[in-house]
Amino acid sequence: PLPEFRRLLFRSHFFAVFFFLLFPSSASPCSSPPPPESSRFRLGRLFFTCRAKMRRALLAAVAGATPARFGRAPVPSQRRSLYTVPALDFPAQAGVSPLFSPQQFRLLRQHHQNVVDSLNSFSAIVPSMQDQPLELLLTTYRFDAAHRAIYNFASQHWNLCFFMKCLKPFSAGQGQEPPLREDLRGTLGKPELLQQFQEVAMHQFGSGWVWIAADAKGRVQVVPTSGADSPLMAGLTPVLGISVWEHAYLLDYGHQREVYIRNFLKCVNWKFVGSIFDLITAKDSRQAPPASVSSIAAALGQTKP
Repeated sequence: PLPEFRRLLFRSHFFAVFFFLLFPSSASPCSSPPPPESSRFRLGRLFFTCRAKMRRALLAAVAGATPARFGRAPVPSQRRSLYTVPALDFPAQAGVSPLFSPQQFRLLRQHHQNVVDSLNSFSAIVPSMQDQPLELLLTTYRFDAAHRAIYNFASQHWNLCFFMKCLKPFSAGQGQEPPLREDLRGTLGKPELLQQFQEVAMHQFGSGWVWIAADAKGRVQVVPTSGADSPLMAGLTPVLGISVWEHAYLLDYGHQREVYIRNFLKCVNWKFVGSIFDLITAKDSRQAPPASVSSIAAALGQTKP
C-alpha cells in the first residue's frame, strides 16, 4: 500500500502545480462566472476528486489492506454511513448569488462530501468512533496525537455544516442593513463588529475560519481560527462563520478575498444567526458549553449518527 500511496501523492502534487501554473491568480470575478463546465472547472473538480481518493488509499494502508488503484478505503458493507452532508435550506443548482457561482458552490459541496467520506472511512478502522455524536468527536480526539486526523475531519465537517446554515441567497428586497430583530441589532448588527469581522477575515494568514462567537453571557467577539479549529474548543459558541480556505472562493474570486467577504455579508442567513444567539442567551438555560454544542449540532442536523 505504501508505494501505491506515494505514487498517488506524487500525482496529486504534480496536478496541483500544473493547475495553478496553467490558471494563475487572474480568475474571473463573481459578477462574470466562468461558463458551465469550463476547462478550469473540470480541472478543479478532478483535483478535489483525486485528493479525496488519495486520502482513502492512505486510510486503507493504515488499516492493513491493499487498496485498488485509486480505490476506496475498505468499509464493511453492513455498516451504514455514520455522518452525512445535511440538505440545504435552498436549491443548490443556482449557487448562492452573489457569493458563489454554481460551479464554485458545486466544488465546495464536493469538498464537504470528501471530508465526510474520509470521516466515515475512519469509523471503519477506529472502533471507538462508533455511535459517537459529531460533537463528541471534537472533544474525544482533539488531543489524541494518534488520531488527530479524526478531529480535523470531524471539526471541518462541523464547520462546513455551520457555514452552510449561515448562507442564504441574496434578494433585492433585503437592502443593505442586516435584517436582524430589533433586540439583536445592538449586539450582532453593530457596524463596528461587522467591520472588525471583515478586517480579521481579510488579514487571516493561511487557511482557516473567522467567526463571531459569544460566551455564555452573550458577549460577542471576533475569533479567527486556523485549519479546522473553531471557537467551540475555547468554550465559545459561534453565531456566524466564514471559511477563508482558498478552495472556498478561488474559482470565483482568484485572490480577491475582500470582494468574497463583502459578498458573504450580503448572503448571511440572519434568522439562523439570531436563533443560535437565542440558544446561548436563553434565560432558562444553565447549560455548560458542551451542552450548547449539542444544541447547535441538533440545529445543524448532526446531533447523532
